[in-house]
Amino acid sequence: PQLPALRGASFAALHGKMSPKQRRRAFDTFAQQQQGAVLLCTDVAARGLDLPDVDWVVQFDAPQDPNAYVHRVGRTARMGRSGAALLLLRPEEEAYVHFLAVRKAPVEPREPEPSAPPVAEALTRLAVADRAVMERGAAAYVSFLKAYQEHVCRYVFVFDKLDLGALASAMGLLRLPRVRELGKKRKRGKGSWVEFTPAAQVDLEAVRYKDKQRERLRQQAKAARAAEEAAGGGVQEAARGKGGGKGGKAARPERKSPKEAAAEAAAAAAAARAEELADEDDFAREARLMKQLRRGKITQAQFNAAMGESDDGP
Repeated sequence: PQLPALRGASFAALHGKMSPKQRRRAFDTFAQQQQGAVLLCTDVAARGLDLPDVDWVVQFDAPQDPNAYVHRVGRTARMGRSGAALLLLRPEEEAYVHFLAVRKAPVEPREPEPSAPPVAEALTRLAVADRAVMERGAAAYVSFLKAYQEHVCRYVFVFDKLDLGALASAMGLLRLPRVRELGKKRKRGKGSWVEFTPAAQVDLEAVRYKDKQRERLRQQAKAARAAEEAAGGGVQEAARGKGGGKGGKAARPERKSPKEAAAEAAAAAAAARAEELADEDDFAREARLMKQLRRGKITQAQFNAAMGESDDGP
């Protein structure tokens, strides 16, 4: 960890793409720590978790569903214990504070800690040292953009006001990912792309995986693509003389109308949200079963049967 206060702490992850066994293992690992631990999780952990000793709940971004805010912060200060919750907002998102106040969930402003060390440079160094980190950073960036664009409170979280270049710099990216949102986001009065200068000027192809096997496979794939392109050059030249249709031009794929494309995008977003809600419900059910097992209300065999697992173990 780059923050001194977190050094020596145990870290665990919890999200909807994990199997029930992986979720339970991560939950138990976090719950059993005595010297400090951090659980990085999505909204699948916003409900149903019974953890009496959570000191802080830190929300990197506001929940898609405002009602989930109460569930998130409810993971701390349980059973008479003290606790605190922190929600990170940009200055342009301050209206969310008033929105929460109307929902009877008042929050108090807190100024950034001046002594907090910057992490962007450290993230960049990690990305330069390992291609896997570079790719994960790009994936996290794209995921954040999509979630921001689909936020329920669009009048507060306005995508057009999001500085995509500054966001990429804050996340320590080495390049801007190729996503549709970037193509639409141009500076007013200019035809240039989003303004972004990476903290480190490096040849991206030279960034290697720390995992030697993954790097070997990447190099093999690179060599195979180069050989295929070299062999395909002569075939393309021959095909160019024959032509692929009327006038020697190949038929172009049929383009979808803007309405059809928008309908497909809306359907995909609805399906993704439905899957996310299903993951949240699944985990809440798993948490209830674990609670019943610990309290002796059900046996291990009943727990395994409810989870669809064999009594023989993994």
